[in-house]
Amino acid sequence: LYPADAQKEKEKNESKEVGVRRYISSCFLFQFLHGRETMMAHHSRPGITSVGRFLASKTLGGARSVSSSSSSFELSTEWIKPSDCDDGQLVVFLHGLLGNKRNVMSFAKSVCNSLGVPGLVVDVRGHGSSQLPSNIASTKSTFSHCVWDLHLTLQKNVPDIYDRELIVMGHSLGGRVTMLHSITEETHRPSHIWLLDTVPGKINGSVHNVLNVAREVATDEKYASLSRKDLTNLLVEQKGFDLGIAMWLASAYDPKSPAGRKFQFDLDVANHLVEEFDNMDFLAWMEEARQKDQVGIHMVHGGANKSWEESGSLDLLRSWEQEHNNPQKFSFHTLPKAGHWVHIDDPKGLLAAVESIHKNEAD
Repeated sequence: LYPADAQKEKEKNESKEVGVRRYISSCFLFQFLHGRETMMAHHSRPGITSVGRFLASKTLGGARSVSSSSSSFELSTEWIKPSDCDDGQLVVFLHGLLGNKRNVMSFAKSVCNSLGVPGLVVDVRGHGSSQLPSNIASTKSTFSHCVWDLHLTLQKNVPDIYDRELIVMGHSLGGRVTMLHSITEETHRPSHIWLLDTVPGKINGSVHNVLNVAREVATDEKYASLSRKDLTNLLVEQKGFDLGIAMWLASAYDPKSPAGRKFQFDLDVANHLVEEFDNMDFLAWMEEARQKDQVGIHMVHGGANKSWEESGSLDLLRSWEQEHNNPQKFSFHTLPKAGHWVHIDDPKGLLAAVESIHKNEAD
């Protein structure tokens, strides 16, 4: 072969090899999210066992006859495309429990405009406009479904996904989905993930109370005519909620919706996902991802959120940052005055943290 022909042949073979690798990887992801022991036995890689055990015994709840992929669907999304943006990158944003993409939209636009990259803001399953289709409405939602939803949504919305560097940012619940996605995604793993006030450990007990009150408000006829302002006052004065939590819940309330659907989230989906929180060994997942050294992990700690003290994880996470001594691989950022909603309480401080990693990376 002439040199030019040899080069073309080489590129052709490399392309085939990449295609085969992607096919094998996608098969692995499918089996992995189903928790199949046979696949785990043949792909015994260091640091993947605790995630596999969780997905097999907890996330899928033993219902292995139910296909995670067939029970997942394309999520509602909204693009952010700054002028003259770099299409070689993509930042994906996931909101927290009981939220929707509107909650993170302002922050997402700030990040995309600052970095000059496109963004995709996503409604997690059962939240916002990502309500469950009728054919899977009776399926118990799990975190593995959330991961499959995200995988499917990226494939559908970003045809050139394999040609882009992927960064995923998740707040609270969205951070847990982000973490699990980064560990299990074999076809296109993110280069960086951001966990925005995603507190390791068990879920705060107040969340269960919020869900119980939300169900009461959504189903009891005596609350049928409440406005958002009325609901906020009710939550503070009669239910004992902090004003911030009351306003957060009221922001997802739609007084015009029929009984049972008063909120912009599916209460059953929310409860199903909350049930899994306490079964997650989230710190072990982070340790696995950290040891793999294949994705940059960046945590943001709302300094005014007392749940961090209850988790007992602050010293450990700070020691990991010192151990790495490389903020591109692991960084821990504290926003002293921010509560749980770091992107709302201190958007400038949060943006500065993001810029400290990605603008330095670009330089």
